[in-house]
Amino acid sequence: MGKTTLIVGKEAPAGNVFAEVAMKHQRSVVLSVGQEEKESDEQQNLPSTSWNIVPWNRTSSLSARSFIVKGEHFLTDITEFIVIFDANWYLSDFNTLNPTTCSRASDSMITSYFFMVSEIMSHIKKQGHGSVIFLFKSLPTVDLATKKEGEEKNRILVSASAAAFRGLAESVALEYASQEYSKVLLAKADSGIDDTRFATWLFEALDSPNTHGAKIDSRNGPQWLKLSNKPSSGFSFFKR
Repeated sequence: MGKTTLIVGKEAPAGNVFAEVAMKHQRSVVLSVGQEEKESDEQQNLPSTSWNIVPWNRTSSLSARSFIVKGEHFLTDITEFIVIFDANWYLSDFNTLNPTTCSRASDSMITSYFFMVSEIMSHIKKQGHGSVIFLFKSLPTVDLATKKEGEEKNRILVSASAAAFRGLAESVALEYASQEYSKVLLAKADSGIDDTRFATWLFEALDSPNTHGAKIDSRNGPQWLKLSNKPSSGFSFFKR
């Protein structure tokens, strides 16, 4: 397997689909796992996999660095870093607005990504090459005519955190656009698209010789490549 891929942001076992599809596309893979899930794995509660899992404590900047160091131990040379924010995946854990949940939400959905991306970009610079791919899946659209009272409140923390993730991704794409040693891609999908389809679409694109870094529009900034449920005529990775 030539390419090596580190996947973070949607922990095992929820993120297993991305690892499975990556391996089908001839990659060696490391996937993040939460500390609690790692402990469960040691107790034989998680199924064995063909890829490596490495724990990530989202509240710790040192854990972000340790995650990459351990990932490099398994992969030697990391060619792709995939950072995932699946808004709907977070919703059940952060659907109330109170001080305790706000603090947890900030740690899990905002600060953690800043820690990790900082370490990733530092590693790519030191390594001299590498691609970072930001993957974003949005929340389902709320029908204002039929939504129930309080439904929007349940989405506040995730929606705000999603905006922070998009801002982080776009800022990184803009900052590193002129760097020859790195490539930054931004890709998003509608909430209704399952992970298998999203991952397959992504890795087919990453294997294409025509794939380049995120396009920087002079007026609108970095452009996201979108996979949607709308009918499409052919491969759509290179269309906004």
